[in-house]
Amino acid sequence: MYRWRRLGRDYQRLLAHAETMFKWAMIGLWVGPLALRRKAPR
Repeated sequence: MYRWRRLGRDYQRLLAHAETMFKWAMIGLWVGPLALRRKAPR
């Protein structure tokens, strides 16, 4: 039972980490093209 509880906690931490990575990926996808468009003169 203890192993399952520890596994659940690791899964929760992994889920939170994945959520953070997804958030940063979305921010990167939003900011990347804007920065490139601003940097490249048309």
